[in-house]
Amino acid sequence: MFERGQFPLSRTSQKYLWVVQEVYRQQQYIYFNKTHQCDGRIVSIHQPYVRPIVRGKANGYVEFGSKINMSLDNGFARIDRLSWDAFNECTDLKEQVETYKNIHGYYPALVQADKIYFTRENRKWLDEKNIRYTATPLGRPKEQSYYQKRKRKKKRLGAIR
Repeated sequence: MFERGQFPLSRTSQKYLWVVQEVYRQQQYIYFNKTHQCDGRIVSIHQPYVRPIVRGKANGYVEFGSKINMSLDNGFARIDRLSWDAFNECTDLKEQVETYKNIHGYYPALVQADKIYFTRENRKWLDEKNIRYTATPLGRPKEQSYYQKRKRKKKRLGAIR
């Protein structure tokens, strides 16, 4: 039936066999250890590299797919990090700014990012490098006039230097 030394499964079937064996091993671990967590848990037999990421957002408690960190520079998008596992974006800010410096030879004048990037540590580091950033101040929000709000919005959009 098979030639001597030939494996009886196709490459695709062999991959599915390995994935199903790993899912079985993970389920066995979960059952015997009476837990609901497993490192590197496989949630799709057809895409075993996809990992669940707990987000707790309104449209779904768990997301599936990759997370991406990217930088915009003169209209070009550069992927700094692509991962199928969960990670905290704020840890990548320094590395992204240093990469910018390695490419251009100087630090950027302004960093614009989501709130999660502006931790106390990152703010301190940016201040040490004399890099401006558009983050809301820490602490309780202060009462602002219409002029101050408009100026802050323009600064966020990069109109004011």
